[in-house]
Amino acid sequence: MTILLSFIKRYAASFAVYFVIGGLSSLVEWTAFYAAFSFADLHYIPASACGFAVATYVNYLLSSRIGFRKGKLSGRSELALVYLVSGLGFVINVAFMAGMVELLGLPVMLGKIGGTGVAFIWNFAARQFIVFDKTPRWEMGQGAGDGEAAGGSPTKPA
Repeated sequence: MTILLSFIKRYAASFAVYFVIGGLSSLVEWTAFYAAFSFADLHYIPASACGFAVATYVNYLLSSRIGFRKGKLSGRSELALVYLVSGLGFVINVAFMAGMVELLGLPVMLGKIGGTGVAFIWNFAARQFIVFDKTPRWEMGQGAGDGEAAGGSPTKPA
């Protein structure tokens, strides 16, 4: 239990920062999805792919600049890996949405929002432990996870 609490404490601040990044990315995704679904008259699955493509790029930009420490990969490789791991998040999102819409008869947008919530956990974990450096950029009581006083501005990781 102590190990779990230590793990949660270590990554809580990074999770909170990613919650904001994920929230902004979700707004982008839902807007693109809604436009493709409502105005372009696409089925909800291709409309989801449109939202995914745009929001994943926005998420990468925010994650690489604010959310996580730079790993050993080049920027291009990071971006490709973000799309790759986000692809699984997309499958989770669409599967949840399809279940809500097809099995439960709920509105498409409600299913989309629910699917985004379910995929969020995977997306954070994949970025923190696969794409970027595993060391959290943000820690409880510190600025950028490098010993700065709380409220300090993030520094460029080495």
